[in-house]
Parts: sequence; C-alpha cells; structure tokens
Amino acid sequence: MSKIKLAKLLDILSYILMIAIIGYYVFFRPSIEIVLTALLAIAIIRMVSSNLKAAYYRGFYQNLKDENDILHEKVARLEYERLKNNNK
Repeated sequence: MSKIKLAKLLDILSYILMIAIIGYYVFFRPSIEIVLTALLAIAIIRMVSSNLKAAYYRGFYQNLKDENDILHEKVARLEYERLKNNNK
C-alpha cells in the first residue's frame, strides 16, 4: 500500500475515533484518563499520517525538481545552439 493511501486511511480512522470518543463521552461519562488516553492515541495517529504524507510529497517534489533541472539544462543548451547557428 502506498504511503499516501495509508495516510488517508489513518486520517479516516482518526476522524472515526474522534466521533466515537465524543459519543462515548456523551453517553457513558467515562473518567477523564480514558478520554485523554484516547485523544493522545488520536494525536499519535494524526502525526504518523502527517509524516507519511510529508515523506511522499518530499519524494514527489524531489522528482519534479530533478526533472525541472534537466529541462533547464536542455533549454540552455538549445538556446546556446540557436545563438551559435545564428552567428554563423
């Protein structure tokens, strides 16, 4: 499974857990330790998801940057050749 799909799955899971915690708190009035532990778990899930997205987009950005550098070199070479041919 790719990083971005896993990150989206973790985001959806965290949203479901948030709704579940709200429902659990409203209907059952648990102790505050249980709620805080669940919120900490959600925060950890969200951090992992954000790190996965960042890793994916960092790699994607690097590929685009490399491709952009290659294209800049080709354009510079073609401009040089065009000027060279015009001066002849």
